[in-house]
Amino acid sequence: MLNEREKVKVVPLEGYWKDIGYPWDYIDANMYMLERIGFSVGDNTEIWNSAIIRKPAVIGSDCKIKNCVIERSVVGNECTVGEFSVLKRSILMSKSNVPHLNYVADSVIAEGCNLGAGTKIANLRFDDADVKVTIKGERVSSGRRKLGAIIGYNVKTGINVSIYPGVKISSGMWIEGGSLVRRDM
Repeated sequence: MLNEREKVKVVPLEGYWKDIGYPWDYIDANMYMLERIGFSVGDNTEIWNSAIIRKPAVIGSDCKIKNCVIERSVVGNECTVGEFSVLKRSILMSKSNVPHLNYVADSVIAEGCNLGAGTKIANLRFDDADVKVTIKGERVSSGRRKLGAIIGYNVKTGINVSIYPGVKISSGMWIEGGSLVRRDM
C-alpha cells in the first residue's frame, strides 16, 4: 500500500498485544485469554464426575473429559482427555486425543494428534536451567524453566513414549512405542 502511495492510517492499540514469534509465545497468548474467559465448555461435551478441572479452562464442543486432570488449559473441539491423564498449562487443538495415562504440560499439540497410552512430555530440565528450543538451526533459550513439546498436526505416538522438554515434532510423524525423543523430529 505504501509503495502504491495509498493513504495509511495508524490507530494505537488499546489492550493486550503479544507477538507470536516463538512457539512458547502461543502458550502465553492462550494463558492470557484463559484468564479473561475463566471457564467455558462447549455443546455436547461429556465431563465425568471424577474429572478434576482447575480453572481457568476452555473446553470445546463434542469432547470427552474422563477421569483426568485439566489445569489452566485450552481443549479444542472433538477431543478426548482420558483416564489418568494430566493436561496442564497446555493447548490441545481440535480432534486430538490424550486418551489415557498421559502427562502433558506446558505444551502445544496441534489438530489430529493421538498420544498412545503412557506418553509423557517432560517440561523441566534436570539442571533447572531455561529450556532451549532449536529455531532455524540455532539453540534459543525460551526464557522458561518449564516448557514441554510443540507437536505438529496428525502426530501419533505409540505406548510409553517419553519426550524431552523443548522438543518440536513435525506434522505427520509416527513415533514408535517405547521411544525416548531427545531431539526435534
